[in-house]
Amino acid sequence: MNKSSSDGEAMAASPKHVDRLLNGKVAVVTGGAAERGIGRAIAVLFAAHGAKLGIVDIDGKKAEQLAAQLGTEHIGVGCDITSESDCTKAVAAIATKLGPVDILVNNAGIGFRRAFLDITMEEYDRVMNVNMRGTFLMTRAVMPSMVERKKGNIIFVSSTAEQRGGGVYGSSHYAASKAAMSGFARAIAREFAPTGIRSNVIAPNLIRTDITIGMSDEERARIEQGVPLQRSGTPEDVAGAALFLASDLSAYTTGAAIDVNGGFHIR
Repeated sequence: MNKSSSDGEAMAASPKHVDRLLNGKVAVVTGGAAERGIGRAIAVLFAAHGAKLGIVDIDGKKAEQLAAQLGTEHIGVGCDITSESDCTKAVAAIATKLGPVDILVNNAGIGFRRAFLDITMEEYDRVMNVNMRGTFLMTRAVMPSMVERKKGNIIFVSSTAEQRGGGVYGSSHYAASKAAMSGFARAIAREFAPTGIRSNVIAPNLIRTDITIGMSDEERARIEQGVPLQRSGTPEDVAGAALFLASDLSAYTTGAAIDVNGGFHIR
């Protein structure tokens, strides 16, 4: 085979160059409105890659403001994800304006630093309800349409806390909720893969968000000394992994977990 024909076949076999990886896709991001949050960074990056965003947040006004900043093709919706009726209504409102949901990013979550014996049942219930029940309900709200269309993509923002048993920020109830989330994501991947729906996990470690912004400089420096990349992560670091999982670049990836932790926990 001569060189010119070989080069031509190689070019034909390689994917076309695509600048915008999510053109025309409808993506829902929960917990998407926090000013220094992972969800906001994901929403901004997805919009830059052509997605139409449904930004879901307990603070509906902030969700609407972010959607307006990103463009008229996006929508912000106030939603308590621990409420089944709220989740159903939010997804319906997004589908009515933007079309059926192609991508769901289960990002909304809360965490507290607390010794095990100091955790109240009220706090335990709150963490489990937001991190696991809310994830379950939002996933169930988008699933019927995905099954009907035989396509869909669900991304779960978990944590290295579930791999390490906490140890950086989240305590035992937080680690348990994130472990439950990751197990749920794998179960969804296995059950719905035959229908063309993918499900994957992102596991960040210490990320500079509103949740961790209260850490002292000394404490942050101490933790960063144990990170091989010698820094804490940014919301944009996590957003890049989410973009990969949301796009066709990861078309043969399901049931996987991508660690975004600077080498802090290598497995």
